[in-house]
Amino acid sequence: MSQILTSRQADELHRALIAYLSAANLPNTAAALREELNLSEEVFDPATAKKYEGLLEKKWTSVVRLQKK
Repeated sequence: MSQILTSRQADELHRALIAYLSAANLPNTAAALREELNLSEEVFDPATAKKYEGLLEKKWTSVVRLQKK
């Protein structure tokens, strides 16, 4: 299967997913994904989580808005 996302896009998606799961009070799921992706606490610290916290919702609502057009 070919990759649709570039490595940078995939990295941002992974970080946004972890931030979303953390914000949704799903710490075990976020930790499992972080472990699966080999993102340590040093790489994905609270400041990074804050940066990506609303990104997934923002992009999702943009996609839905574009689909309605």
